[in-house]
Amino acid sequence: MPKVIYVSEDGSELETTVDVGVDLMHAGLYNSIPGILGECSGGLACATCRVRVPVEWQSILPPAFPSEAELLGFCDEAPPEARLSCQIKMTQELDGIRLLVSNNLD
Repeated sequence: MPKVIYVSEDGSELETTVDVGVDLMHAGLYNSIPGILGECSGGLACATCRVRVPVEWQSILPPAFPSEAELLGFCDEAPPEARLSCQIKMTQELDGIRLLVSNNLD
């Protein structure tokens, strides 16, 4: 089963296995990852599941849908590597992906 590594602002890491097809927001909620709130349950309405994807993983992910990119555009602090974890579905190719999670969402 593929793994995801959630990295908090203080550098602590939590590695967990995730079934293929499960979005990384729900995996984060299931594992009580600080900073993954998912207030809209993946409905593309809140950005409270925002993460940063390190550059080495960006080319493996499919591009953000226009609705995801638009929502991220409303965030005051959304760097280019920002993505919504509700829109990232686990695949075998993503085994070992690291997601940087902020505990301070705007």
